[in-house]
Amino acid sequence: MRCYDCLFEYRNFRYYVLTIINMKPISIINIILLIFCVNFSSCTEDSDNYKVEYKVYSNKKDIPIRLSSPKVIIIKDYWEYQSIGIIGGTAQIEARCDDQNVLITCEIYINGKLKSKMDGNGFSTVRTRIE
Repeated sequence: MRCYDCLFEYRNFRYYVLTIINMKPISIINIILLIFCVNFSSCTEDSDNYKVEYKVYSNKKDIPIRLSSPKVIIIKDYWEYQSIGIIGGTAQIEARCDDQNVLITCEIYINGKLKSKMDGNGFSTVRTRIE
């Protein structure tokens, strides 16, 4: 009885091996592609964080400019700052100068693309939504 069980198991094993060997090459490639797609399809990372870059500059050097966003700082002719923004949020900056002859330019870049720009004499403010 025992030998018959072994023989039966051997026949089943041989059947599965021959089935795999006799498969068409195209179906084997399809199985490999299916396994690859299932394993790596969830590896893409959807991030809600965006790189936000602020730039403020003026046409005159050594004239103090007061920036408000979110804390107040005093700059001279050029200022640049990078931070992380969350989708749905806002990015804004306000620049003021006592001299009305100074042209102030404020720019906001999101992921390296210019999203908002505003010029003004003595005062400039810019605000954009992060999308």
